[in-house]
Amino acid sequence: IVAVFYAMKALYCERNGYYEQALIHSNRSLSWSMATFVIALFIYLTIGLFIVISKTHHY
Repeated sequence: IVAVFYAMKALYCERNGYYEQALIHSNRSLSWSMATFVIALFIYLTIGLFIVISKTHHY
């Protein structure tokens, strides 16, 4: 959601001609999307590991 907001802001700034500000916003949105992806991947791996451990402990 935050990444989309910054991307929209970047497009709006580009339309107004503030290229430097637009570049800053696009970089920020990219970093936010990367951070979200890393967090999601970490949660997915943690859940996967937890399932594997719980399955092995049952036997």
